[in-house]
Amino acid sequence: MKKYKPSLTDELKGIDKKIATLINQRSRLMSRVSQIRQHKSESLADVGLEKELWVVWKEELKKSNQGLVRQLYTLLNSLGYSMAEKSSSDKPFCLYPPTTPIKMNISGPRSINQTHYTAFLCAMSREKLEIANFLINDNIIELIKLANQCGSKLSWHDNIMTGQGEPKPVMDGQNLFINHSLFNFYLFLCLSLGSANRIKFNSSSLLKAVSLKDIQDFMPQLGARLYSIEPQSYSLPVRIETSGQIPSEIYLPRDIDPNFVKALILAAPFYEKSVVVKYPGLNQQDFADLFTVVKDAGINLESGEDQVYIHPSFPVPGSMDIPVDPFLCGFLLAMSQLSNGEVTLSGEWPSKSLQGDNILQILRQCGIKITIKDKTIAAEYGSKKPAPLFDFSETPELVPLAFPLALSVCDAENIEIIIPPETENYDIVAEILSHIGYNFSVHSQGIRIFSRERSMEKSSPWNSPDPYWTLGYCLLSFKHKGICLANPGNITILWPGFWKIFMNLSGKMPEKKVLKGDIDGKPARKRIRV
Repeated sequence: MKKYKPSLTDELKGIDKKIATLINQRSRLMSRVSQIRQHKSESLADVGLEKELWVVWKEELKKSNQGLVRQLYTLLNSLGYSMAEKSSSDKPFCLYPPTTPIKMNISGPRSINQTHYTAFLCAMSREKLEIANFLINDNIIELIKLANQCGSKLSWHDNIMTGQGEPKPVMDGQNLFINHSLFNFYLFLCLSLGSANRIKFNSSSLLKAVSLKDIQDFMPQLGARLYSIEPQSYSLPVRIETSGQIPSEIYLPRDIDPNFVKALILAAPFYEKSVVVKYPGLNQQDFADLFTVVKDAGINLESGEDQVYIHPSFPVPGSMDIPVDPFLCGFLLAMSQLSNGEVTLSGEWPSKSLQGDNILQILRQCGIKITIKDKTIAAEYGSKKPAPLFDFSETPELVPLAFPLALSVCDAENIEIIIPPETENYDIVAEILSHIGYNFSVHSQGIRIFSRERSMEKSSPWNSPDPYWTLGYCLLSFKHKGICLANPGNITILWPGFWKIFMNLSGKMPEKKVLKGDIDGKPARKRIRV
C-alpha cells in the first residue's frame, strides 16, 4: 500500500497549527506573570524576564535576520500583555434596549479628530479658557496628563475643558508614557523638535507593535535623532535627541504616516521661526478639518494645494465651536428607526464632509427621515422599507454602522450586502452573523444573508474588535435583545459617555457622575465595590 505523503501546503498548515497553539500557551503564561505583577502594584512588563527570554531567541535564531526576529519577539510579548490588560478590565455586558419608542433630545458628540486637535492647542494657549461639550475620552485624558507633565495647566470636569493659561513648557529630561494614542506620541515628539531636548518615550503593549522606522529615518532632516531603546528594534520605547535646528522648508514623503504630518503642523506654530511643510496629501478632507481648527484658534497659517506656511503664534481656542462627529451621531440617529422613535441632536452638522454625506445616505436608505436645521439634526422613524440590497463597496469603513442597521430594518427573507472581501470588516460581518446564528453564504463581492437558523446562547458574549463595532453591536441588540459584549470597556477610548446614553434611552438623563481631573492631571478618586 502506497504511503500518503502530505503536500507542502498540508505540512505548513500542520506546523502553523502547532505554532498557533504554542503562541496561545506563551501568551497565557506572559499574561499570568503580568497579572501577578499588577497585584503587587508593579509595571505590566518584567524587564528582567524579557532580557532572559531574548537571550534564548537570539541564540536559537542567530542565523536569521535579527531585526525581524526582534520585531516578532516584541509582538509576541505584546500579545501576552494585552491579554493581561483585557482580563483585568472588563466583564461581559448584556444589551437590553427598551421595547418602547425612544424620544431622545441631547447634545451630539463632537468630532473625535477636531476635539483632539483643539485639546493640544488648549495645552499651548496663553489665555484662560473653558470649552463646553468637549468629548473627554481616554486619548484626551492622556493628552492632558502629558501636557501637564510638560508644564501646561489643563483640567476637565465632565464634558468641560478648562485651562489656566501661561504654560511653561519643559520637555528636556522628560520620561513620557504613551498608553493609548500614537497621535499623542507624534504630537509631543514634534513639539520637542522646536528646541534642544533629550526625551524618553515609553508605551503600552499595544503601541510597542507599531514600527517607527519611517519616522526614525526622517528625523535627521528635522535636526533630531530618534532611536529605539531595545536593540535591533524600530518600536517604542524610544529616545529622541533634538537640536532645535529645524529647516525653513520641510519636505515629507507621501508614504509617511499622515498623522505624523498633522502633528507636525499642530506643533509648528510653537517653533521660533516660520516653516513651510510640503506634503502631497494636504488636499485631503482630514487636513481641511485640521486647517479649520488651527485657523479658528487664531494660528497664523496659510494653506495651499501641497504646502502650508506656518508662522510662530499662540492659539486662542476658548470660543471654538467643534462640529458634531457624523459617524458617532449616526449610531444615535439610527436608533430612531430601530425603536420607532425620534432622536434630536444639537450641534453643527459638517455640511462639507464626505463622510457625513455618506452617513446621511445610509440612514435615508434604511428609511429614516432626516431633518437638519438651526444647528440641530433630527431623525424620525420612517415606514418606507428598504430594498434587500445594500452596497457598501465605496464606504467599507462605515460598515460598523451600516451593516447592523441594514440587518435590523430589512424584513426580506434574503439580504444581499456588498462589502469588499479584502477588508477587515468583511470578516467581522461574517463572524457576527455566525455568532448570532444567521444562515449566510459568502461570494466574491459580498455576503448573502438568509433567515436566522438558531438562537444564540446568552452565555456567549462577543469580543468586539474596536469601539465602532461595539456601537454597531448595540444597534443589533434592538432586534436581538440579550446579546452580550465581552469587552464593553473598549468604548472609553472613543466615547465614554455612550453607555449613559444607551442605558437611559428615554432621553431623560439621570444625575451624572462627575468625571474630572485636577491641574496635575490626576483623576478623581473613586470607590470601587468588589
